Amino acid sequence: MAPTFEATVKRALEAIALDYATSMQMGGSANVRSGQKLNGGPLDVAVLRIPTEFGPGYTYMGSPLSRAVHTVAGKGDLISGTGYMGMPLPDLWNLIAMSPLTYVRDTANALVRLVQSEALAHRVYNLSSGFTTSPREQLLALSRLRPDAGKLLKIDPDVLREEPYPTYGFSSERLAEDTGWAPAYSFEEALEDYIGWLQQHPY
Repeated sequence: MAPTFEATVKRALEAIALDYATSMQMGGSANVRSGQKLNGGPLDVAVLRIPTEFGPGYTYMGSPLSRAVHTVAGKGDLISGTGYMGMPLPDLWNLIAMSPLTYVRDTANALVRLVQSEALAHRVYNLSSGFTTSPREQLLALSRLRPDAGKLLKIDPDVLREEPYPTYGFSSERLAEDTGWAPAYSFEEALEDYIGWLQQHPY
């Protein structure tokens, strides 16, 4: 079964952004417009800020973590070579890990909570599953799940940052307070779920 929910949500959000000329940028926030009309009815807009996502449904993975999971799941050697702007993937992993992670299924649950809320107390919410921001610990967690991960990934853990990055106050506390949302997966559970998905689906 294809991940149609995530794709449908993505298309819907893109359509709204285009309709209302909302400026969107990666890692930032969108302009919030309330009191607009959609198909003749009121449109209540809230912005959900998501720094970095990974999980089922991603055909093109910019994140070294996603590439590593695909590699361990038998989708080919996607962790060697370079990534964005020609940066070696270990260096890119060290850089991207500073952005808090969210598992895509947690994102889907957060969107459902927001859409089903009768009213929202705030216009902007942050989303994060609260996973470790240590790139070395991310790699080691994946290696603990699959004994052959080290041989497949060929990355020396020592080249990855050990100390977790600070989250700079980026948390989902407001979202949890207003909607009752909480991450449904630990980091290890998310990795297992993602690997299991990839063993039955192309991406």
